[in-house]
Amino acid sequence: MSQPIVEDSTRPLGELIEDFDVIADQLIPYSQLPPRLAAYAKMYPTWRDIGAHTVKHLAAQPAIGASALDAIVGAARRAIRSATAGHPDTAPGAAAKLLDQLDPETRTIVATRVTPLDPQSTGQVAAMLGCAKASVSRRTRRAERKLTGLLEHAEHEPLHRHAQLLAQRLGPYVPAHLATKELGQSDQSLASDTTALLLYVAGPYRRHRQWLENTGLCGRETIDRVAAQALTTGAGALRTTELTAILQAAGMHPDAIDAYLDETYLHTTIAGRRITHTAETTAKMAAAVLHAHQRPLTVDELRADIGIPASPGSVTTVLSAHKEFARASRTTWALRAWELPQYTSINEAIARYIDDHGGHVPTTELLNDLQAAYPDISARSLRTYLATPRYITRDGYSRRRTADDPAPSSRPLNQARGVYRTNTQVIRLALPVTTDLQRGSGRGIAVSVARAAHITLGGHQTFTNPRHSPITVTWVTNASNNARIGSLRTHAHELNATLGDTLIITFNTHRRTYSIATLDPTAPATEQIAQLTGRDPRDPNAAMAAALDNPQASPEHILRRRGDGDVADLLKRACAEASTAAHRTEHS
Repeated sequence: MSQPIVEDSTRPLGELIEDFDVIADQLIPYSQLPPRLAAYAKMYPTWRDIGAHTVKHLAAQPAIGASALDAIVGAARRAIRSATAGHPDTAPGAAAKLLDQLDPETRTIVATRVTPLDPQSTGQVAAMLGCAKASVSRRTRRAERKLTGLLEHAEHEPLHRHAQLLAQRLGPYVPAHLATKELGQSDQSLASDTTALLLYVAGPYRRHRQWLENTGLCGRETIDRVAAQALTTGAGALRTTELTAILQAAGMHPDAIDAYLDETYLHTTIAGRRITHTAETTAKMAAAVLHAHQRPLTVDELRADIGIPASPGSVTTVLSAHKEFARASRTTWALRAWELPQYTSINEAIARYIDDHGGHVPTTELLNDLQAAYPDISARSLRTYLATPRYITRDGYSRRRTADDPAPSSRPLNQARGVYRTNTQVIRLALPVTTDLQRGSGRGIAVSVARAAHITLGGHQTFTNPRHSPITVTWVTNASNNARIGSLRTHAHELNATLGDTLIITFNTHRRTYSIATLDPTAPATEQIAQLTGRDPRDPNAAMAAALDNPQASPEHILRRRGDGDVADLLKRACAEASTAAHRTEHS
């Protein structure tokens, strides 16, 4: 029987409570006492400190009345019961030890409102306590404070240890049925008060549909973020085994991962590999195929396994538009996350190889190594690009061209197809209207045109016309002995030029201006020669010879040799026309 406490007792409080010595050195759980008594925490930190004083002495202290004394004695007796109960050093035992230190009302509220996965309603709890529903919230807050205070005591360190181990076993996000199975291995029930307390301390864990989430770790959000980041890095797809390993490293229970992935993402088996992916778009499925094969693939190889209708062009467009993909060679694509050497062009592959090997490399090694790295590039293509002005190949070694190197030689202007000289400052370029020109593509022209326009290797010159948009001529370094002229689509459109027509562009290399017109195929041959050369057509052969820089060979021979056979035929007709006209003049 507990000895009653009377205010006028002259015996120390510790002598009035049976087995008081059991708890004498424990800290007083002030969180379990009326808040006003917290002021005595420094004066009486342990039970021994307060137990040395008589009830009369304590009652004389401010804020310690009869109800406060009853609370102190009640807390002491609960601490004694907990200390002498012989709770086993198990997870349920550690939880039961703490629960036994709570007063009946606090324990009821903790078990029904604070720690359970499925809290009871305020009405149900009010009925249990025999109080108004309006007071349940206030009492719940007070119970939470008391529970927090007890958890801070060193004697409950085993509870924290067991809770931490439980959190590690369950992981941050786990199906409820799996949690039940895991707890059952240590004879714990998901519905018990001790398990509820352990889950509260471990997280707290809260129910999320059919799952339990460690809300202290933002468990569901954390797992969602880890999975999303991994899939984003993988361009929206990943081998399921890889993603499983990533989630397991994030603390997820191994047996929970499949259920999570099945609920959250899509899955496809490709080449015998199960792939997890976020959507069934061309980009995501291309990534899935690459993850399945784990090597660069051609567009046709991707289409074979992609699983959705996609033309070669659409697949190529998607791969080019998404930064997650990179070309591994001329015809194959890889995931950028693989960090393989990125292929942009044969030229860039050669340049990077030279730079990575000191800037001066044996040509044979360069060709062999690049063919090994990019097997879909032929040796012939490599040699062709190595012969472009960007590089110098001499004495078995190759390097980049520098500013100190002289520009490569080029054919004379009169050997360039469609090019005619009007005078020292004016040259004319005849270009046929093709489908490429109508689409707006630039086109290659002879380097001699760039030289005549005073353009240096790698440079460009823009020519203007007040009635048309500018035209730019560039001497490129990444093509064999080639220059380029920019788009002429709008010019052809403005001149109503149609497929098969011929544009004649007249460049003034001194003024950096140009004029443009279409060749009139219905005009007499002599007039067409004048349009092409800009010279007096009365002697067509002399005019053409001057336009071709007066070669030793006949103008007709030069024209045919450079590919202007139609102009050679036109010249023959013009000469005949001029001869007939001269004959008529003589007889008149």
